[in-house]
Amino acid sequence: NADPTRMQQAIMNLAINARDAMRPQESGELRIDLSRMAAPDSIRCRTCGQMLDGGNGDNGEWICIAVTDNGSGIPPEALPHIFEPFFTTKEVGQGTGLGLSQVFGIVKQHEGHIDVTSQVGRGTTFTIYLPALQVRPSTPPAIESGALIRGQGETVLVVEDNAALRAALIDILELLNYQALPAADGRAALAMLEQHADEIAVVLSDLVMPEMGGQALFHAMRQRGLTLPVVMLSGHPMEHELEVLQAQGLAGWMLKPLDGEQLAQLLAQVLGKESEPS
Repeated sequence: NADPTRMQQAIMNLAINARDAMRPQESGELRIDLSRMAAPDSIRCRTCGQMLDGGNGDNGEWICIAVTDNGSGIPPEALPHIFEPFFTTKEVGQGTGLGLSQVFGIVKQHEGHIDVTSQVGRGTTFTIYLPALQVRPSTPPAIESGALIRGQGETVLVVEDNAALRAALIDILELLNYQALPAADGRAALAMLEQHADEIAVVLSDLVMPEMGGQALFHAMRQRGLTLPVVMLSGHPMEHELEVLQAQGLAGWMLKPLDGEQLAQLLAQVLGKESEPS
């Protein structure tokens, strides 16, 4: 019983890490395996230390998603820290250190666990354990379209350095009847604003990006006299930084991974929609 968008993000983050681990050898194999297993009581969750004894599953069973590469592997001294925000073994400019911490957050939101095994020079396997449902629900869980406040074709500038997440955001916005313009970082967003300032209704920006982050973009917009509403996205609670920005005129912020219904409500609030949900 999972949120497909969030699980897609988790698996994509793991796949991107696997790709980067295999990049130095210019070849490799990425495997994504799906299985169902009963009470793996010999496995301890890497992040919370709990033994998987079947206590979370309806019938003591778990759905296992394993993402495996044969890349460079993770040094033993780094393993205890890999799920910490901003921790990364990549070179400067090749990653923010938020990918695995986002995976951790998504797994915990689904009452799951995650484990990792790795050998330097041999490769790495991340295994996600999600509690299995004993029976399928008679009606699949879904957000009713009537609960969503749809846009009226307004243009949203989407600023996100992760290409997969940027594409997912654009898909959500288009489903909500918005038009989207993509930008890979704050500098690209400023260039886009120079060309389309009259068309853009709101800026939806990630907070942490390698070139120019959301905070710097927000200040650069204000310095240039651009008063468009800005909504900030963050993979981790950063209340102090966001409260400071809100005091300076930030229109709103949301935690990633995004919930489509909450995003629809926030955009409607920021744009001052009076229309009923459709």
